[in-house]
Amino acid sequence: MQPHRVSLVLITRTLTITLLGIAAGCSQAEPPQTTVVSDKPSTPAATTLPKSSAPAKASPASTSFATPAPQADPFPQAMDTAMGAATLTQSAICQDDWNLIANQWQRAIVLLKSLPTSHPKRALAQQKIAEYQRKLAYAKQQVVVGSKPIASSISPSSTLPASQPPTSPTQRPPASVPFQPTTPSTQSSYVSPTVALARHLQKIGAKMYTTFWCSACRRQEQQFGEEALSLINIIECDPRGKNAQPRLCRESGIRAYPTWEINGQLYEGGMPLETLANLSGYQGSRNFSN
Repeated sequence: MQPHRVSLVLITRTLTITLLGIAAGCSQAEPPQTTVVSDKPSTPAATTLPKSSAPAKASPASTSFATPAPQADPFPQAMDTAMGAATLTQSAICQDDWNLIANQWQRAIVLLKSLPTSHPKRALAQQKIAEYQRKLAYAKQQVVVGSKPIASSISPSSTLPASQPPTSPTQRPPASVPFQPTTPSTQSSYVSPTVALARHLQKIGAKMYTTFWCSACRRQEQQFGEEALSLINIIECDPRGKNAQPRLCRESGIRAYPTWEINGQLYEGGMPLETLANLSGYQGSRNFSN
């Protein structure tokens, strides 16, 4: 009996050891994780996002649109163009000058008509359009008459009417016609068309606004001559000039020289005598040129 017990004990211990070894192997199948502590700061790993098959949409901020440049205000452009036309009017002497002036007035009118209805100066622009249209019509009229030679004064003592040829004291008409020698009184009764026009302008109260430094004003005066010019009502607008009336010029709205006031209307710039006759309603002889 003694040997059998020893064998049974050995078998039991062997099984126990085997079972313990199997159990220990199962618990150590997964090795323990070891944490490594480093002196360097850890850097987070980059995260890779999954790629999307759909195209990326552009954000509103990244999309750029071309912004149209603001348009210039046509009102100040029209004012500058009109001022240039008024300045040119003071020294215009030929057709090319008046053509340029007419084009300037036309351009100013077009600019004013382009103003939108919401423009703050729309009402003023309409008034200016009417004013500039009158000036444009006058400039076009000067284009037509500008090719004529500048009228000069006609001296009563040097020119006789076409119906009365000069008579020499030694020349006598045929015997059937009584001889009538020419006397100073006969010659002095003749009035030149230039003087007649000046008298007409004086009668209707026409005025010519000038300044002592205005070259265009001097050319206008030369067209009348000394005798006819003495009948014209000339208003000096520069305070430094002789017998100046600057207040009257301001109240009359004078902006260019010379300016004629005829029947309540203002006409800027020097004008041929033929034009003055038309504007004033002169009905006399118009043989203003030599």
